[in-house]
Amino acid sequence: MSEILTFNLQCLKDWPDRRHQLAVALSARQPGALLLQEACYDPKMRDEALQYLCGALSGASGVRYEAVWAETHTAWERFREGIAVLTRWPVIRQEIISLPHEGDFPRKAILVECQREAGPVVLACTHLSHRSSSLRIKQSEALLVALEPFAQGAPALVGGDFNAGPEDPAVARFIEAGFHSAHADRLLTFPSHRPSMKIDHILLRGLQAASSARLFESPTLSDHLGLAVTLAP
Repeated sequence: MSEILTFNLQCLKDWPDRRHQLAVALSARQPGALLLQEACYDPKMRDEALQYLCGALSGASGVRYEAVWAETHTAWERFREGIAVLTRWPVIRQEIISLPHEGDFPRKAILVECQREAGPVVLACTHLSHRSSSLRIKQSEALLVALEPFAQGAPALVGGDFNAGPEDPAVARFIEAGFHSAHADRLLTFPSHRPSMKIDHILLRGLQAASSARLFESPTLSDHLGLAVTLAP
């Protein structure tokens, strides 16, 4: 299956109460790749979301999932927060880039080239600034600058929490670079208890969506809803 998901985990907030429910929901889909934001680790409790979710996905599918994690900052003065790509496809190459942050939380992007069944695909996962539109533009531009030589013309997908709606210039930069959204603008993703904004996105270039959906219609899993796209062969 060439399904790719993006989801903001909301760090480890109420994690003992959420993790089983989330693992069940993800395992039922067995995605080819999962792009995560606010993927956290608690050094005191030795509780790591990625290890738990990789184990659940691998156990459900019988296929080993690999995680690429990039730490960005300390959240709530306790958790080591970052972004991550989990995938069952073989990873050919990977790169972690730092994005401009100008005194805001440090932000990064993960670039991964995977060998899916239909051929190689480049995945980029990021989490942009929630404070400044001008900074989000700079972060989008930096991601695109890094993506071009990494992708080398291969089909590419960019996903994550952009903290910006479809009309935001930070999203428009990707549209100008040849990407298109996999989801209708009406699929709002935040906040999960009463969605009023679409700030999570999956953007495609050189790829087409066979189907797309909004996921995890429950405020108990996160303060965000997830997005999924199944890629056409």
